Amino acid sequence: AWSLCLGLALTCAAGCGRRQAEEEEANAPEPLVTIGQDQSVSPVPAWRAPAIAVTDANAAALRKQAAAALKAGHLYGGEQEAEAAIPLYLALQQHSPRNERIRDGLRESLYALLDEGRKALNAIDYDAQELRHAHEVGAVARVVAPADPRVEAFLDRLDRADEAAQANRLGELALNAERIGENNEANGAIAYFREALRE
Repeated sequence: AWSLCLGLALTCAAGCGRRQAEEEEANAPEPLVTIGQDQSVSPVPAWRAPAIAVTDANAAALRKQAAAALKAGHLYGGEQEAEAAIPLYLALQQHSPRNERIRDGLRESLYALLDEGRKALNAIDYDAQELRHAHEVGAVARVVAPADPRVEAFLDRLDRADEAAQANRLGELALNAERIGENNEANGAIAYFREALRE
């Protein structure tokens, strides 16, 4: 009889505890904003140009291929990256470092790359994945011309975009935790969102 009473008591306690937990979950406030994984940028690896063999026999054909890839907007990446403009021009430049046509082609490809990166940064308010796209552009630009002032300016803007994205994410976390920050608290949502806007 004792065992039966104990068993009934434990069953009742478990059921009551489960019911209480369900009621608390149902009564818990809904988050004010939804924070998805796409709002944080996963690390982008350093870019390496694919190995492309350039000889005196195939250099002219590769120059035409590089020019066609540039015109088509295929600057880097993809399954056929060895057929993209920037890898081709880098390989051609290594084969013929004094060739002005190759130098001009690589410079034009770099400018097109940076323009692609700027467009990605301008689009991050509408698509968070564009920030990762901008990081991929930055990884390629660092290899092509790390000391170019245009590359340095783009990387600086990319750093500011990262800081703004992080501040915005922290602001959303604070908002969901109901840390609004009306009194200018440093860890309140208002302070984080202001920081994001400054960036």
